[in-house]
Amino acid sequence: MIVLVDFENVDERGLSGVETLRETDRIIIFHNGTNKMTFGMHKKLASAKCASEYIELKRNGRNALDFQLTTYLGYLIAQNPNERFQIISGDIGFDAVIDFWVERGVKIEKKNKTLRDEMELKLEELFEAHPVDFELDLKDLADMIERYKTKNGLNNAIMKIYGSEKTGKINSVIRPLTKDKKGN
Repeated sequence: MIVLVDFENVDERGLSGVETLRETDRIIIFHNGTNKMTFGMHKKLASAKCASEYIELKRNGRNALDFQLTTYLGYLIAQNPNERFQIISGDIGFDAVIDFWVERGVKIEKKNKTLRDEMELKLEELFEAHPVDFELDLKDLADMIERYKTKNGLNNAIMKIYGSEKTGKINSVIRPLTKDKKGN
């Protein structure tokens, strides 16, 4: 999957969930040169498994970054016609671009403001491979994984909802997504 981020629109919240991307994935961050990113987010991006790239806007002007991202998307589609693409932006102008490419058979979607939906997909894959015998709300679980910075905090939050027996089962399945959190 190739992810194009409209950083001007979403700032670093748009990178939330970058740790769920795979080695075969690529994230391209389009920015205007004045956007700020915290050191923590730089570290998170640098330690992500995916390849990452920054593309700085060369000209200012209304929608200049959007045009640059859209043009580069077309180039990438020509180079990788069977790839899956995502645009991370809250800008509804990209909806027309996505409709255009979907009509032509390109696998492309827009995520509003964050990559976090990717976390839900990752959870779905993990629980398909390791089913549990109870109902789970994957969106809530994805939110908890993002919100809690420590394994202990996450464990306590899960336990409040699912109880201790189910929490143990959940933690054993989500371990690949939480291994970088502090604590044991």
